[in-house]
Amino acid sequence: MVALAGPATNFVLAIIGILILLIYAKVMGGTPNDIFLNNIDPMISFWINFSFLNIALAIFNLIPIAPLDGYRLIKIRWHK
Repeated sequence: MVALAGPATNFVLAIIGILILLIYAKVMGGTPNDIFLNNIDPMISFWINFSFLNIALAIFNLIPIAPLDGYRLIKIRWHK
């Protein structure tokens, strides 16, 4: 369970960032399709980068190499 806490937190933060991005776009009068076309707005750029970074960190952390959480998950599975 502890090994899943890091990647799960990154996925939850990414989802929260995407929701904030969609709410911000709606408040500003845009549609979700306009989000990727209007990267001039620094708030939109921040939340896009925030979400992508958290998804990338979660995926990287699940790689089964010794110091990462993915290794601990594989190790726990094989010892049971």
